[in-house]
Amino acid sequence: NNYNQNKSLLLNLFGANFMVLNETLFLKKKSQHFIKLLKNDFKYFSISSLVDFNRNDVFEYLEILKQNGVKGVKFHSYIQKISDENFEQILKVATFAEQLGFFITIDTSYGTLGIYDYDNLKLAAFLAQKIRKTPIILLHSGGPRMIEAMLIAQDANNIFLETSFSLNYYKNAPFLENFAFAFKKTGVEKIIYGSDFPYIDFKESISFANEFFDKFGFTSSQKEQIFYKNALGVING
Repeated sequence: NNYNQNKSLLLNLFGANFMVLNETLFLKKKSQHFIKLLKNDFKYFSISSLVDFNRNDVFEYLEILKQNGVKGVKFHSYIQKISDENFEQILKVATFAEQLGFFITIDTSYGTLGIYDYDNLKLAAFLAQKIRKTPIILLHSGGPRMIEAMLIAQDANNIFLETSFSLNYYKNAPFLENFAFAFKKTGVEKIIYGSDFPYIDFKESISFANEFFDKFGFTSSQKEQIFYKNALGVING
């Protein structure tokens, strides 16, 4: 429904990644309708999906995602309450996802009452020690821990930082320039723009991202990499 309500806005996009948080969608016939809509409306698109790593049939579920054309899997420490004791199981799931050719995304926002219980950057560093080929995208670039995210990305060629939510949320914060520092140190070839739509208004997200990159001296060619070229490289493998 949200897709249909915002169709006119979405159709102005060249391409997009759609993050699915409903883990049962691809077990139902209506997933085919959703995929058909995307194929009709976009030249370039990808789908990534949250994965319940504790499913008894999680490996079969990953194969179902693959059959449905899903390109990436997601782990969300706050929603899924991921603590250290879950890391080994997630590694097994992520390793199989790598074998199937998925890219991996990890929500690395920083907040909620679980802020000290579920350390998503610790999870990212743990996985990156073993998952060395498939892209691992740190959604939200660690929020105010962007320097830590940068340091992880600098030590693993397959780690990308992604901009969604954080730039808009911290637009008036005194440390906003730290994001620019982190992106430049990581290398613009490993930075991916994300809007976090519909949680962040799409036009507002695009507008402020352009303002941010211009303010901190990113060139037009660097912006092209960040806004779409890097994402296409990840999607197309």
